[in-house]
Amino acid sequence: LNYPMHSLYRKGFEDQTSLNQEAKKNKTFEKDGHKFTHIQSYLFNNYLYNNYSDIRIAWDEDLPLEGDRTFRQEVANYDHPDTDVFNKLNSIYVDAFYEALDQIGSKNPDGTILQPETNENHPLVDNLIKNEIKALDKHEAEQILASQAMSQKIKNHLADSALKTVMDEINKIASEGWKVSAKKISNRFK
Repeated sequence: LNYPMHSLYRKGFEDQTSLNQEAKKNKTFEKDGHKFTHIQSYLFNNYLYNNYSDIRIAWDEDLPLEGDRTFRQEVANYDHPDTDVFNKLNSIYVDAFYEALDQIGSKNPDGTILQPETNENHPLVDNLIKNEIKALDKHEAEQILASQAMSQKIKNHLADSALKTVMDEINKIASEGWKVSAKKISNRFK
């Protein structure tokens, strides 16, 4: 089972207003000894567990994950989707940003970051800015800035001038007016 935790709740959080109204009816939820928040309870029971057989199997069998963790523990511990996710909007452009960012920095043989990239002129940093960041709209850039998980990932892969340049570019897009953002979105469909 290859499910990053951020993708488990991604779809269900797109319409959070109506979700909150429905989910608050069930304040807490306990399943197999794990406690959930009202949002977790609603999403897990009404969206994930009942509609995805691989998630149902992973929960029922409490599949082991890396680092002495289990599937149930990770689901129950995942209670801040607004800040813990990398791509709450389920945007292909945020995914492309994530994938390009993941290529940057010196890595250990196991794939973990050994040293972040510091050079703003490095070809991979240049690609991230010119191709992935420039493709983001205002809302996608705002979501990247609001995500604690994404902010930490950026800091893991970038430092010094590379970090400053990338963050300046994301902030620039996040501060765009609605007309610029709307034009970017409409150009995606041409």
